[in-house]
Amino acid sequence: PTVDIYSSGQHAYVRNNTDESIREVRVYSLSGSLVRNLKTTDQKFMKLWVGDQMAYYVIRVVTDQQVYTEKIFINK
Repeated sequence: PTVDIYSSGQHAYVRNNTDESIREVRVYSLSGSLVRNLKTTDQKFMKLWVGDQMAYYVIRVVTDQQVYTEKIFINK
């Protein structure tokens, strides 16, 4: 089991397929600037509005035991 991170349009999606709780989701620009920082509950699926700028972003998901990172593309 893993955490799936993907994008569609202006949103990022996080699907938790593990038994772990997601503690935090961070969205970074490719320059390293923190765009969003979310403390989460025990959601298994999240839809996050990332922005209206067409660009690549890095999503970092922190669970109780692991960190998952994925580069996504946001388009209009």
